[in-house]
Amino acid sequence: MNVILSIRPTFCQSIFESKKVYEYRKRVFKRTDIDKVYIYASKPICKVIGYFTVKRIINDTPSMIWNQTHEHGGITKKLYQEYFKGHTKAYAIEIDKVVKIDPIDPKKALQGFTAPQNFMYLDEDL
Repeated sequence: MNVILSIRPTFCQSIFESKKVYEYRKRVFKRTDIDKVYIYASKPICKVIGYFTVKRIINDTPSMIWNQTHEHGGITKKLYQEYFKGHTKAYAIEIDKVVKIDPIDPKKALQGFTAPQNFMYLDEDL
């Protein structure tokens, strides 16, 4: 099982440069059999530009997640706090192996594709 995760282009670049080792989320996938997390670069790119494997997922309060991961989070504390404002639970997906691929237009590769607000499951490889 794979996942497509929507990520802002600036954060995508930080992932490929290994400056961002944790991807922060308010919600994560319930399934534990995830092989690849495809990186969908959101507007203005709107393409799948790579994938990564997951080392682990940390689940805690936003302040505890920040304390544990901020040195490799690739985001400012202000943006982090704005993102988790009003939330008591936070997730940090620890990125393992990262692979950059030739950009794929998911609207051409996947029938009926619409960009996920957060993530979407995918049974196949792209």
